[in-house]
Amino acid sequence: MCRYFEVNLKKILFLYTLLIFYFSIICFSYSQSFSGIEIGSNINLAKNIGSLPIANSQSGPVDIAKWRLDDGNYLSITSYRNSGKIVFMEIDWNGSPSSVLTDFDGLFFGKTTHNDLINKFSSLGFIYQNRGVTANIEGTTVSFNSYEIKNKSVVVTFMTSLKITNGLNKDNIRNNMYLSSIIIASNDYMNIIWGDKKIYSTNYIPLPLNLLQTESIGTLNSKNINPACQRFPNLCQ
Repeated sequence: MCRYFEVNLKKILFLYTLLIFYFSIICFSYSQSFSGIEIGSNINLAKNIGSLPIANSQSGPVDIAKWRLDDGNYLSITSYRNSGKIVFMEIDWNGSPSSVLTDFDGLFFGKTTHNDLINKFSSLGFIYQNRGVTANIEGTTVSFNSYEIKNKSVVVTFMTSLKITNGLNKDNIRNNMYLSSIIIASNDYMNIIWGDKKIYSTNYIPLPLNLLQTESIGTLNSKNINPACQRFPNLCQ
């Protein structure tokens, strides 16, 4: 009898190890991707979005395609025309309270503040000198905070927007800037479009992959929770 339980315990432990390994692979891809489409992948993967782009354009050697996603947010993907290699992706919030989910656990469009990002990632990240700290985009002040992914040639940039201007000062402005866009891009491509001169903040360190994976294992089995399943249902069927 003891021998029987010993054998079955080994089987259970083996299956458990396989499940952990399987989910770790899935979470790894989400940490540097938008809904399973990764930097470095071929643009052909965009067919998984399930709809045609609403806009297409070209700039030098790259093609730029833009989609309106099921939740109303917008996804832009830039790829090299000759190879199809994806080098830049940006997702923009549409401003709706029903579309606040992102592909990063614990970050929400319109709710996560500039200070929340600093607290989560322990620093302001870095800025591209040519890009600057902030920009005025269509009358809205937008800030840029970038972070390298450790041991990966990938950069994540979080854009926060200022909703109000009255009564703000240097002490409370960061609590009034809310996440509005997220960029994931090749480090080499960002050096081309924004320049390779960077200014790093105090205490800056690249982001470890697991920092962007917190609790993601627990959401993979729920189509109602996982933002990737909400945005691209055919990926989860």
